[in-house]
Amino acid sequence: MKGIATDTIAKMLLVVIVVAIVVVLLYIYVLQSPLPETICRGLMTQWCGSCEMTKNEGGTYIGGPGMSTRLQKCIDDYGFASKHGNCEELNNKNDCRGFIPQKTS
Repeated sequence: MKGIATDTIAKMLLVVIVVAIVVVLLYIYVLQSPLPETICRGLMTQWCGSCEMTKNEGGTYIGGPGMSTRLQKCIDDYGFASKHGNCEELNNKNDCRGFIPQKTS
């Protein structure tokens, strides 16, 4: 009976270690990298627009969508809003001021 040579096992182990290191680096630097500011602005604009659709006749927000974790992280990175939550918890009038068109009187 022939066995696997020790140098073959060492080479296979080295390949597994290198692949594991590459996967960890890809995860850290590609998947967990912060969103670019333009994409974050787009997400914030989309979210603020959704909040605007939840206003009642009196102009107050009634519920609305919650923020995704990606949006929460990027608004912290770029300082677009002061808090997280849904539309009425966030005081949307102030935090969305730069992301939705304002009515001119």
